[in-house]
Amino acid sequence: MEKVISKELVISSIINIINEKEENINYKTITYKIYSSKYSSDKKDIWHIFIDDKELTRKTNYFFTYKCKICLSESKISSIQFLRRFKNETNRCGLCKNKDEIKCNKQSDFMILRNSHKNIPKIKKSLLSFEQKKENSILLFNEKDDSFKKEYFTRHLTNYEYDRISKNIISINDGKYTQINNYEYCPIYQTNNQMLFTSILYDKNNNDIIKINHPILKCDICNNSWKAKTLEKFKNDNKILCKNCSFVNKIFNIRIYKNSNDETILYQSKLELKFIMLCNENKLLLKNGPKISYFFNNKNRTYNVDFQSKDKLIEIKDEHIWHKKEVESGKWKAKEDCVKKYCQDNNLTFLFITPINWNEQINKLSN
Repeated sequence: MEKVISKELVISSIINIINEKEENINYKTITYKIYSSKYSSDKKDIWHIFIDDKELTRKTNYFFTYKCKICLSESKISSIQFLRRFKNETNRCGLCKNKDEIKCNKQSDFMILRNSHKNIPKIKKSLLSFEQKKENSILLFNEKDDSFKKEYFTRHLTNYEYDRISKNIISINDGKYTQINNYEYCPIYQTNNQMLFTSILYDKNNNDIIKINHPILKCDICNNSWKAKTLEKFKNDNKILCKNCSFVNKIFNIRIYKNSNDETILYQSKLELKFIMLCNENKLLLKNGPKISYFFNNKNRTYNVDFQSKDKLIEIKDEHIWHKKEVESGKWKAKEDCVKKYCQDNNLTFLFITPINWNEQINKLSN
């Protein structure tokens, strides 16, 4: 209850508020609440001040004139200074602080001591090794309460999670660091900012701390590489998927099989699996089909053809609602036109296989 009263005293000391143009800010109420900011990195609860419905921040260009509760003198301060005054529940002004006898004596003693030691060289602080810094970081982290630790690991990878994802990492920091297996992952490392701790990689050979930004990853399904914003995005994912595979996987569960050459091939439906197994039995080498660009509904899109066998592109369609909707909307016609044009330009043949024309199209495949 004392803190609420003290903060009320800070607010009640305000005489007036003006903006950068020295115009008076006419307000009705000044209120305050304590909660964690949406974009805060440490998720700590902090005090927020509202002048009417507008929140006062460090960027608000206001100036506060207040009356000191101790010496009754008036002072003018910026928004940042007022926020600091509110946070620390300070009722004294700058004049009162400077007149404080204890503070004056300390300052006097300091000046005397400094003048008497002007010629004494400064002692350099000893540099800590990485292992010492890591150990200190863990000790400081363990002093935090359980809620802090739990919140921290919702935003950072544990050692187990990093090991699971690391097999998909091609490089870090836009391709700058590529020898991922040579670096040690450290999930808790002390920082000099409000985040307190972060996760890093340590390059032992060069004694270098590496921040984990902009990783280039390999997709578990299509094996293509792409740049992600963070590794933490995949914290709870069983598979590391690129944007395309992730999108498709929300509708169909993409699965992996092996062709007759023991290479990875992708499929989605039981009919596609049946087709792959048939090709393997007949020693027909089947590969994943190409990605072909097409235009539909004023947008550039990509059509992933299911398979390719020698000079034939193959699309397998079971009787499901998604294909019917594409036919109705005209999207399938746009795909069909682009793949036929692709086949014409590359001297290929396009086979469209459904349960109805299965036998007829399979015979064409072996020709």
